[in-house]
Amino acid sequence: MARVMVVEDDEDVGDWIAYCLRQDDHEIVSVPSSELALEGLRADAAEAPDLVVLDYALPGIDGVDLLETLRGADPDLPAVFVTVQWTGKTLQRIDATGAERLAKPFEPQDLRDAVRRALAGRRSSG
Repeated sequence: MARVMVVEDDEDVGDWIAYCLRQDDHEIVSVPSSELALEGLRADAAEAPDLVVLDYALPGIDGVDLLETLRGADPDLPAVFVTVQWTGKTLQRIDATGAERLAKPFEPQDLRDAVRRALAGRRSSG
């Protein structure tokens, strides 16, 4: 079980991600924007996530920039991008983070597997 922050501006998609990950008993913290994710962590650093699942196309700060900011406090923070944004530049930016990525729509098992791989990578490197 891990504390997973889900950053998704589409409430239905965020709820679906949370539902899928609760199947593995993860604790889910859902936020609809990068700004709220950062505010929440500033307010309570003890609630830092073990992993973040995020969209690329978020209002304000995009997902890659958010992940860079989060990794300022936790350089090994694993992440999974779940997005419909698949242009060349976007792919390059996501791939440069070393995060897992899934295309929307996704199968629940694919998301759960991506989260497991990301968490396993953190455990083996940490």
